[in-house]
Amino acid sequence: EAVAAHGPRPERAAGRRLVADLLGELGFPKPTDYIDAYPHELSGGMRQRALIALVLAPRPKLVIADEPTASLDVATQASVLDALERATTQRDCAMVLISHDLGVVARHTDDIVVLYAGRVAEQGPTTDVLRAPAHGYTHGLLSTRPTTNRIRSVPHPIPGRPPSPAERTAGNGCAFAPRCAFVKPSCAGPADAVVVGEDWMTRCGEHSAVSGWGDRGAIGDDLRVGEAGREVVIGASGLHASYRRGRRTRPVLAGVSLDVHEGETVGLVGLSGAGKSTLARVLVGAHPTDAGAVHHAGQAVGSRAKKAWAALRRDVQLVFQESAACLDPRWTVRRTLEEALEMRPPGRAPSSPAALLETVGLSDDRLLRYPAQLSGGERQRVALARALGPGPRALVCDEPVSSLDVSIRAQVLRLLVEMQRDLGLGYLLITHDLSVIAQVAHRLAVLDGGKIVELGDTAEVLAAPNHPRTRELLEGARRLDV
Repeated sequence: EAVAAHGPRPERAAGRRLVADLLGELGFPKPTDYIDAYPHELSGGMRQRALIALVLAPRPKLVIADEPTASLDVATQASVLDALERATTQRDCAMVLISHDLGVVARHTDDIVVLYAGRVAEQGPTTDVLRAPAHGYTHGLLSTRPTTNRIRSVPHPIPGRPPSPAERTAGNGCAFAPRCAFVKPSCAGPADAVVVGEDWMTRCGEHSAVSGWGDRGAIGDDLRVGEAGREVVIGASGLHASYRRGRRTRPVLAGVSLDVHEGETVGLVGLSGAGKSTLARVLVGAHPTDAGAVHHAGQAVGSRAKKAWAALRRDVQLVFQESAACLDPRWTVRRTLEEALEMRPPGRAPSSPAALLETVGLSDDRLLRYPAQLSGGERQRVALARALGPGPRALVCDEPVSSLDVSIRAQVLRLLVEMQRDLGLGYLLITHDLSVIAQVAHRLAVLDGGKIVELGDTAEVLAAPNHPRTRELLEGARRLDV
């Protein structure tokens, strides 16, 4: 269909050969086996490769890739991006790669454009800009970047918030000045200071002070993660789970055992399709088990124990990856939080929508807003506030920061650490990003083929991984460190 939209439709046999050749070029092991597959029958990495094949089929001169691998694990991400770069290079096709991930940008681009408040803040060769940034915003992104070297320590985010579109007015000086660590009185002048070099530009009059900062360390203290408690708030032993379609059964989990203690964060990583999200659904009773048990409040929860499951669902709440998709667009923030508070049992301390927003660092003027009127970071905070409504003891967070830029990510991670200290919450943090795990997790579990293949103290596992899958994920994460 993509080829026919830009030229004559190929004959059926020629079309199938074209599809098979494209899929093979993009890394499908047996392309002819997937020609007639539907999207739901492919893994996330395969779907992304199929989408790239769709884009390349009409042989374009330019590909615009908007966060093409944000939901993929680092190993799959690297292979998909390598395949995309190889295919565009062979076709002499240019590419614009839009990404929050500085590691992806560093590895796969020649030049970089940094946008802030709808304008170009800095532009130049990627290596030069990342080595010596010449704008305060670029410096802020680099200083808050996640790396696997930050063990149980969350960097200080860029203070303040970006201006809304209504607040963006030309001629009022630097838009980043209220948040900049290098701000001078001259930055509030009537116009931006645009400095242009041979192959770069920056919208910063203090660019020499920014680029001379040296180690690009964060301006502000890192937040240290607290100690975990001993009481188990949610756990599993010998869990088996599968998906059924007609007479076909596809096993997903094969004997998973895992506990989350009070005040503890357990990071769960694995390749796409390893069963991470399925485990999250099983733990909250949203997917049935074939064998094994879920433990809550020191007891196994039977499949028919409705009261026990109701208590577990109050005590263990889910936080999803896509906050925009999991918040009802027709409801105000107040109505969303009021519904969550209805689940709070009588014995728990009373709360209100305004108090929930205060807990997650938002003012009550957000109560009458709809999700579309909030920024990505604000929506994720509202999703956290909703999860806190029933007064839970544990949160299962499924990729809660993967769609956020590095500064907003630091804000949300700091919020999770602070809530854990104040409320004693336990977290099961599911993510593809080992740098996030390094920052906030007490223990690290690696899921592969439906089994936990490695489990231990985060610092010890990252320092000396024992399983090949852990080493592969760690190597991929470090390859993208800036």
